[in-house]
Amino acid sequence: MTVHARRVALVTDSELGRQALMALLGGALNPLIVTIDVSQSSQPLIDYLGQHHDSQLDMWVLDSSAQHDENILHILCDDSDKPILVNDELPTAQDEQRYKLWQKRLLQKVESLSLENDGLRRQRLGTAEQVWVLAASLGGPAMIKRFLSALPQGLPIAFVYAQHIEANFDHYLSGGMGGEQAYPLQQISTEHSLVAGETLVVPADAQLRFLPFGQVIKTTKAWQGPYQPAIDQVVAELAKEYRKKLGVIVFSGTCNDGEIGCRVVKACGGQVWAQSPASCVSAAMPEAAINTGCVSFQGSPEELALQLAQIIKQPVAQQEVIG
Repeated sequence: MTVHARRVALVTDSELGRQALMALLGGALNPLIVTIDVSQSSQPLIDYLGQHHDSQLDMWVLDSSAQHDENILHILCDDSDKPILVNDELPTAQDEQRYKLWQKRLLQKVESLSLENDGLRRQRLGTAEQVWVLAASLGGPAMIKRFLSALPQGLPIAFVYAQHIEANFDHYLSGGMGGEQAYPLQQISTEHSLVAGETLVVPADAQLRFLPFGQVIKTTKAWQGPYQPAIDQVVAELAKEYRKKLGVIVFSGTCNDGEIGCRVVKACGGQVWAQSPASCVSAAMPEAAINTGCVSFQGSPEELALQLAQIIKQPVAQQEVIG
């Protein structure tokens, strides 16, 4: 059975509960995205939902010792569609047998809720008919935001966003995009599934493996070469799996990373597009792609989005465009 990372938000007003639940839920499988202290009022929770909504979470864990339980539960139910796990007991550590049993049961509930949530997510978002790589370097985040903002909702596409960036800074990309994106950016902890309507951010600190049925695994191997992530490698790996159902758009950037990947995608029958050099912060990367002769369409981020929305209605074999 595939085990998925569960991104957890913890809500509690108990320091004892916070310490126990952080020790239990922290780690690669259950990364704690945020811990919200409601000991004084529910306002920190309201503020968090107002700023971040719940796009970066898989579930809430509510420590039921919180004094404002009922009010907090109402807030979560009203403002979030992510599942809520209520922890209704906290044995003392001195009662070792009971404490271990509590830990085991809570982790089982988290895993069960996560699997159910993943199934609902797939059902809600649907299977991706195509995968498109958004490749970018200098100036990329602003261009990608313009592109995604111009896309209509509901396209049967999963996006993979490969942005040159310093390790440990890639999670800032999601915040810069805003939570209102129709194709929200998703970070990967250990495993992920590509589904329509989401944008997976390729991490800068480790390589990814792309498997059948949309499965993606984050390895422990660092990227080779001068760029993190290595766009050529990302594109080539995806091309082997998706072939004609893969597209790549090369956005603003200062180097030629992606040039080889463009040739691989073209050879596999996929599509290669580029941002028009005149609309870039740095045109080197799209120009390198254009010089391969593989690019069939180029335009501003908005023009690229409009073109993609139009061709996705056609069968794959008829989607080739001449720009």
